[in-house]
Amino acid sequence: MTHLKAMLVDGEVLVAGSSNFDFFSYGHHQEILVVIRDKRFIGDFEERVLYRDLENCRVADGAVRSRTARMEDLGVRSAKTLLEWTRRRPA
Repeated sequence: MTHLKAMLVDGEVLVAGSSNFDFFSYGHHQEILVVIRDKRFIGDFEERVLYRDLENCRVADGAVRSRTARMEDLGVRSAKTLLEWTRRRPA
C-alpha cells in the first residue's frame, strides 16, 4: 500500500508520488513519482490541498496566522531543511 506525498517548489513545479524525499527511498525502494509543471493543475492543487490545509494550521501557542504569514514560514522552514539536507549529502 502506498500513500501520496507532494512537494510544491516555488508554486511552479509539483512533485508527487509514493516516495519519501530521502536517499534511501530513491536508492533502495521502488517508488513512483510524477513531476507536474501545468499551471492549472498546480493552481488546483494549491486551492484544494495546500491552502485548505494551511487554513487549519495553528502555531504551537494556538494563535491563528494569516495565509501569507504561514506561507512565508513554510518557505523558510523548507529552505532550512533543504540546506541541512544538502550539507549532509555524501560527496
